[in-house]
Amino acid sequence: HLSPLLQSLSSEINLLPPRVAAYHSGLILIPPQGPSSYLDTPSLLHLDNCLRLLDSCLLGSWSMTPEESVTQAHQMEELRHTGFATALIAFCVSCSIMLRDHDLEQYRSTGLLPLATRENIASLHLFRLAAKCAESALRVLINLTHGSLSWCQAVLDDESTIPMIMHLIVAEQRTRRIYTKKLDTDEADPEDVEDAAHSLDRLCLALGLLTNLVQATSDAKHTLCNTRMCA
Repeated sequence: HLSPLLQSLSSEINLLPPRVAAYHSGLILIPPQGPSSYLDTPSLLHLDNCLRLLDSCLLGSWSMTPEESVTQAHQMEELRHTGFATALIAFCVSCSIMLRDHDLEQYRSTGLLPLATRENIASLHLFRLAAKCAESALRVLINLTHGSLSWCQAVLDDESTIPMIMHLIVAEQRTRRIYTKKLDTDEADPEDVEDAAHSLDRLCLALGLLTNLVQATSDAKHTLCNTRMCA
């Protein structure tokens, strides 16, 4: 069952690197779905579902024969050679962009949306979906890079990897402070408590991925020391 999963995941996630490049050139990250853009617009929900399944496979939750395990190892090796690490990093970058979207600035700083308009509800839905996707992508990256120099190198070959991780760490630390203040003043509702827990999850996952990389190769340490964060 791994082959169709990887096929479906790859066909969807490989749409992200060009979208990130387009965003950095001034275009919209993910255009609205329409007749002309449908095939070029990735489904975040589909990607999240695929990554969750892959994560469970990498954790050994699937029942496999010894032959199937060997086949899985070959498939993951082929995946590494076909640029999956770059696509996965692009997905993380995309999620990071959506999480810091300007339209959600008030939600990030106060936890409240100004009005329950259709646009604001859609923005909040996208915010939470992007947060889920970031967690799923980080979990897969941690599993792939754990004790694997080849996967660590594949991930580090993308120049945006370390800046992306550092941005997530800083952003989630700021988010944690906001939620902590709300929780301390008894102003938080159940959704705030859940969002705070997920923010801590993303912080820990980003730190876990960074740990895997710096333990595997000195290149990661060098890149980290030379990474500057903008305010």
